[in-house]
Amino acid sequence: MKHFYLFWALLLPFCLSAQLTESFDGEKIDSRNPWQGDTSHFRITPEKELRLHTNATKSEKMLYIRSVSLLGNTWEGKVRNGSVGSYNNCFHFYLWCENANPAQSGYALLLRMGNSKNIDLRWKRGNISENTLITGRTLFEKANQDVYFRVTTDQDSLCTLYSKTEGDTDYVEEGKVTLDSGNASGYYMIVVKYSGDHAKNKYIDDLFIESYTPYKEEPPTPTDPPRLTWLEQDGDTAVILTFDQPVYANEGIFVMSELGRTDIIYQTDDGLLVRPVWPQGFTDQKTYTLSYSNLYDANRSSAFRGECSFTAVCKSFAKGSLLFNEIMADPNLLTALPQTEYVELLNLSGEAIEMEGWTFVYDSREVTLKQSTLLPDHYLILYREGQTIATGDKGKGMPLLNFPAQLANEGKRLQLKDPWGKLIDEVTYGKAIPGKSWERGTDGWYISTDPKGGTPGSSNSDPYYIPEEPEPEQPPVAPFTLVFNELLPNPYTNEEEYIELYNRSGEEIALTGLAIATRKSDGSLNTSYHLTPLPPIQAGAYLLLSKSAASVARRYTILYPEHIHEVKLPILNNEGSNLVLFRTADGVVIDEVSYSPQWHDSSIKENKGVALERIDPDKPTQDETNWTSAAATAGHGTPGYRNSQYLQPKDDDPSGIEKPLYSKETESYSIQYDLEQAGYKCRGSIYDLSGRIVSEINNNELLGSSGSLTWNGKGKNGEKLPPGPYILYIELYHDNGDTKRFKEVFLVY
Repeated sequence: MKHFYLFWALLLPFCLSAQLTESFDGEKIDSRNPWQGDTSHFRITPEKELRLHTNATKSEKMLYIRSVSLLGNTWEGKVRNGSVGSYNNCFHFYLWCENANPAQSGYALLLRMGNSKNIDLRWKRGNISENTLITGRTLFEKANQDVYFRVTTDQDSLCTLYSKTEGDTDYVEEGKVTLDSGNASGYYMIVVKYSGDHAKNKYIDDLFIESYTPYKEEPPTPTDPPRLTWLEQDGDTAVILTFDQPVYANEGIFVMSELGRTDIIYQTDDGLLVRPVWPQGFTDQKTYTLSYSNLYDANRSSAFRGECSFTAVCKSFAKGSLLFNEIMADPNLLTALPQTEYVELLNLSGEAIEMEGWTFVYDSREVTLKQSTLLPDHYLILYREGQTIATGDKGKGMPLLNFPAQLANEGKRLQLKDPWGKLIDEVTYGKAIPGKSWERGTDGWYISTDPKGGTPGSSNSDPYYIPEEPEPEQPPVAPFTLVFNELLPNPYTNEEEYIELYNRSGEEIALTGLAIATRKSDGSLNTSYHLTPLPPIQAGAYLLLSKSAASVARRYTILYPEHIHEVKLPILNNEGSNLVLFRTADGVVIDEVSYSPQWHDSSIKENKGVALERIDPDKPTQDETNWTSAAATAGHGTPGYRNSQYLQPKDDDPSGIEKPLYSKETESYSIQYDLEQAGYKCRGSIYDLSGRIVSEINNNELLGSSGSLTWNGKGKNGEKLPPGPYILYIELYHDNGDTKRFKEVFLVY
């Protein structure tokens, strides 16, 4: 921290004190103030607001400016989140930060808005620690709400957080805290985090910083060129050059006598250390001369060159210090591990080994290993680039472009050579068994006994292990135990279809071995979509399947998010399809429905977004009278829970309409109903005592078998009705000719 304060103290004579006011009323982001960072990912709207405008891929974008003071300062601004606040959709305002990158070490005062739908203030130390100072109100539980913030600090380090929303008449104090820090000048940063579907709906405006000092870059002071102060051999393939000041080595030329020029060059972030690598390796006790040129100082103002010599001291690896330990030549039938061929190495040398320059030989084909440090008693798994691998708790993967495309199942000779060509290990493995690896033990090689089929990156299995008797298999799912319960073939535009299953068996059902498909006109099935990865479905529970859970949540009420699963599904034809749920092992049909848009209620003139609901899960699936449209009062769909048209067994005459019940919280009236069959339409009105209609509460909407109607207590003119007695009149009518009428006198409050 002392060096940091000194750095800024040197800059202060070149700065002028000012305030920062930013309303984004110019043509460009930096029209008024010198914003830096991801400026191309933001736009100025016609309303003169700053809007995130970037690619639809989950990420974060940053803007920053310098210089601001930590103490004796005030920060203000306004944000609007086009989505509900979450970890991936929020604002991080670094009101003061030592570095332009908050992940670097250094302190920062961080204002977070929307992470947990609330506003809070934190004190951050790079990516090392983060302490919550003030936890404020929940302000981001809904989208598109303007939220104003104000943070103040005084010279005694007292910090206060305020916020204001559209419903507040003035700022609300969220809390106070005393900061434990100095008052060096720093950066002001705005980090906007977003998910893929919310990459263009984050807004910022009306920024204000009371104590802001425009930063003026001073021309660099000419210095002597960097000087090499130390050369150190690093392993058997590299050297480390230490300079007395930062250097720019991206265009550097490094030539080693006998070995030539290398293009493999590494450099530390501070620019003081440069590490060129020669994969062919040094020879023990040989003297080399290193020439370097085209290096620059940190300002890239002038190039310099140099030359130095050293005598190499190379390590000699003993035979067996690095061993072949496991070979997976035939990964077919693997389920718990990726179906990837691999060769595992084990470091038994007792010290770390740099793998760069080692050679893996398959038969006569040589594959050079890449840079990697293999710790003692740890494993290195070699496999073909582009595939996936499991690495275990002590393993490290090395994808290789030239790794054999296919290891021979009949066995092959493998060799391992150190960077100087010395043979360290050699083995010829036996015939492979599908889904089982060869593992090395004290008595030689054996087929893995691990239930997974192999142990990449961890200790080998016990060669004498006798597996326990497997648990008895679950009986296969019986027909009509799991049934189609709700279908959405014709979703709203740009939304996804869904299929709901219901477990009517009384027992938990595992979905292993089940699939859904549509049936062709010749009786055969189209592409099968397996349900095996899904969790079991409990007795009496519902399982909602869709290509997009977010799509379903946008349009319908979700009571149980855990019942909704994203899977691939067959396309449901709007004009009807034959949908089949079946066992993949033997093709036995569990349930089948050939739905039709004609099954919708006659009151539904446009069925887009209206689900078909099963009325009684115990009646035959293909009975068209057992299906109807989801009730309008339920939002035309009940994904993942009991259908609005579900018909429970009732008494002889259970139908009825209850008297309106007033709620002080909502200032509305709830009218409960319970009907003996699905499919009733409703007309409902409110009359005064003289017989005049003063309000309508329902006009020919489709009801469920039970539910409630809501009336806001207002008349036709939109104003609250005067208190007093009124008459509720409801008429229910069904396509089968049934009609019911209800009249109730009630009080309006």
